[in-house]
Amino acid sequence: MGLRRVWLKVNGADRAIVCDGEKDTLADVLRRIGLTSVKVGCGVGQCGSCTVLFKGKAARACTVRMRRVEDYDEIETVEGIGTARALHPPDSLRRAVADLVADTYDGCKYKPGRYASLAKGLF
Repeated sequence: MGLRRVWLKVNGADRAIVCDGEKDTLADVLRRIGLTSVKVGCGVGQCGSCTVLFKGKAARACTVRMRRVEDYDEIETVEGIGTARALHPPDSLRRAVADLVADTYDGCKYKPGRYASLAKGLF
């Protein structure tokens, strides 16, 4: 398939991305543009640390090949959930998830994926 340009709506902003549709995953592309909340833990979609909202549904970005992504597909990462004035998820939920994840999973790389999943499920 080779390189192609695709326009994405990432966290509400239009972004032009050049990627290899067969080789690159959505997680690769999002990290390449500086969205560091998209962690890659296991690389096969098991751990959930790369979870984003893709077309309105929670998706493991490490399993979404760019060939499946179409122009202007909507993607929301933890960086795009809420604003500085209106946190989403609320602070109390962030604290609860942080406590749970810290006790359950060894390290912080899983937290952003949990927030994205919870934002889709609860809000």
